Amino acid sequence: MSDDMQPRKRQRGNSQGVILFRSDRELLEEYKKGSQAELPDRLQTALVNGLTNKVHARGDKATHLLGIPPELRKRIILERGATRLTAMGPKAPGLLTVCRQIRQETVHTYYTYNRFLLSAMDYDGTANAPSFAVQQKYFAPPAGYTHSSWKLGIVASGNGGVPNWQNLEAWCKAVAEIKTPGFRGKIINTDERLAVAAVFRAVNKLAEKETPWELVQGVLESFRDLLIIQDAAWAK
Repeated sequence: MSDDMQPRKRQRGNSQGVILFRSDRELLEEYKKGSQAELPDRLQTALVNGLTNKVHARGDKATHLLGIPPELRKRIILERGATRLTAMGPKAPGLLTVCRQIRQETVHTYYTYNRFLLSAMDYDGTANAPSFAVQQKYFAPPAGYTHSSWKLGIVASGNGGVPNWQNLEAWCKAVAEIKTPGFRGKIINTDERLAVAAVFRAVNKLAEKETPWELVQGVLESFRDLLIIQDAAWAK
């Protein structure tokens, strides 16, 4: 534990050490000295360390993060809005790097209760497969919970760049093999992207029926003709 995070002590008449913990205001002022980009992670780390100090002071056996009240624990772990998922992976909060024990106690909650946004360039959704695999590995909703909202945390997909049929076909294959999520139509507002969303809906239905990939490719060629009408670049 660093000297900065050590609790301060003072003596009372009975000569027993009384631990006084630094206020949230003091912590905030100290951590404002860092860059604004680092502030959220630094504050999270400070909060965890401060709470751990308090637990040690009480002699509490529950010295791990799970000993913190559930609502506060979730508040520390949850991100605001959706976290962008790219080929480089999601940027995990500094809290997950404090120590191995805290990571083990929080990683499932982080990947289960947060929302993630898939970002693809030139329709290259396969580039996100490694990051998606990590999120999928740690996704762990409560046992027996079947509500539709407890699906894997990818909430939407977007795309930038230019049409690329080879990339789109490879992406569809990865979706059929459940290695990455597909394009989501509800945030798409152009005819071309609506057509691409229809491609993925067809791929998902065929995959559910365990249709051989060779047959799926034949269906995709029909969709390709429709895409070429929207943009000749799909013919390349």
